[in-house]
Amino acid sequence: RSEDVLADVKRVASRSEDVLADVKRAASRFEESHAENLPHHGRQNLSHLSEVLVKLAALNPAWLEGLRKDITAMLQRKPLAHSGWTNFVNIRWRQAGESCWDQTDYGITQFVPTGEDNIVSCTTTCFGNEEPYSKGGQLPGTCHWTFCRFPPGFQIQAYGMVAAASLKKVKVDGGGHDPRMVLRSEHITCNNSKTKVPYGAFRAFTETTLHSQWTCERPLRTCDVTIATESIILTRKNDHNPFFMISNVMNAWLMRRRHVQLVMMDDAGVKQTDELLRRLLSPELPILYADQMLEKTWCFEAPMWTTPTEETGVLMRHLNDAQPCQFSPLVFDFATAARDAYPAEEIKDGNFTLTWVGRRHYDQRTLGRVLINEGDLVQIMQEAEPSWTTQRIFYEQLTFPEQIAADKTTDLMIGMHGAGMVHVLFLPQGADIIEIFPRPKKRWGYRNIAQYLGLSYTDMRGGKDGKDDSKCIPPKEWATSWKKWSSQSGHLKRAQASRNKTDISEVASRTRNRCL
Repeated sequence: RSEDVLADVKRVASRSEDVLADVKRAASRFEESHAENLPHHGRQNLSHLSEVLVKLAALNPAWLEGLRKDITAMLQRKPLAHSGWTNFVNIRWRQAGESCWDQTDYGITQFVPTGEDNIVSCTTTCFGNEEPYSKGGQLPGTCHWTFCRFPPGFQIQAYGMVAAASLKKVKVDGGGHDPRMVLRSEHITCNNSKTKVPYGAFRAFTETTLHSQWTCERPLRTCDVTIATESIILTRKNDHNPFFMISNVMNAWLMRRRHVQLVMMDDAGVKQTDELLRRLLSPELPILYADQMLEKTWCFEAPMWTTPTEETGVLMRHLNDAQPCQFSPLVFDFATAARDAYPAEEIKDGNFTLTWVGRRHYDQRTLGRVLINEGDLVQIMQEAEPSWTTQRIFYEQLTFPEQIAADKTTDLMIGMHGAGMVHVLFLPQGADIIEIFPRPKKRWGYRNIAQYLGLSYTDMRGGKDGKDDSKCIPPKEWATSWKKWSSQSGHLKRAQASRNKTDISEVASRTRNRCL
């Protein structure tokens, strides 16, 4: 397909009319082939296209130069500085009548209010047949992706404020746990009876309070703490799940606010992903936590923002179906920004690196979806590919910089379906992913991430399922599946061809079968 793209671009060069539109169409066709080509030979294709665009720059210098820089940035794994790439994606999707641009790409940013006025401004996105509502009013109950901006002058009077359902022990973490603060109308005020706070403005806090429009006419108090800069108020419900926590970070990152005061309105305490949030949005200021706010009056002299709950947003779309959107420049840029926030964490020894995402019970917490013979399968890979760097990582034991360092040097990631697989988001271009599932489990969050980033993804449902969605994969079955995967992936095939290896079937035959 790359040859077709280059032929289109060369044809455009010989025409004098409609040049820009044709170049965009040619680039759009290349974007469609990007996901399947990039892991194997896409870098060469992109380089060829970039060279041709240089020759075309005279036809429309500004736009084509911007697009060329975008492509060069993609090759170097840097943030995109121009809008050429996203522009032609936008054109293709809107012409096709699809919703991807608004749901999983830069179109979603139109739902973040600019908030230039002095009223409470909220924008809610429904991701369905309903239209978004703006600037207050009654919001449909099925719409949950809400950003709000509060003008200067608001107070949070945190007297008697408590969490909805505090987590007492990690072992009981589950559906009944909700660390978000219960925010009631008496906690928020601006001493102005004309200022109306719309329904849904604090949807991310709890699902049991502030379910109607109300005014903030309670009198002001003397300030105990004054925040002079813009602030973003966040909450975390699923605070032990890194997939949801990364979704929370991305929702805040979409606001494009920088140098803001981050405030966590829950009793979840410090989490590893908080450091990523701070590096992306406000590296100069420490995050403030709810335990620092209780029984005090907090005065916000600059605009205050609230973000959606982590259970909504780009990463939460199409979790249970075959998502149609494929490559997403927005997710690509977020992943790039997150990786670049840790520039000193990339150390590559030159070896092909397999990272196995370990999953086991911890801190007296019993997990489902445990791969019973995971250690045996890791050992098989180590013996079959002795020249590879094969590592089994339990991410909960690492600091976040250590986690990112492991991700940035990974060529192949394998793991049982679980929140640890969110680290697919931080893998380098060209990486492969193999996700292991219990047979009936249909949950596609990490497949979606791989598709958004143009990475190669395979799911594995073989083996024997057990109690609590556990699984055991017989060694010989694993060897057979591995041979199939590696023959289909040009990346893995090249990694094997360039290094000494042992026949994996031979290794599997002498490995104990714990699945009997």
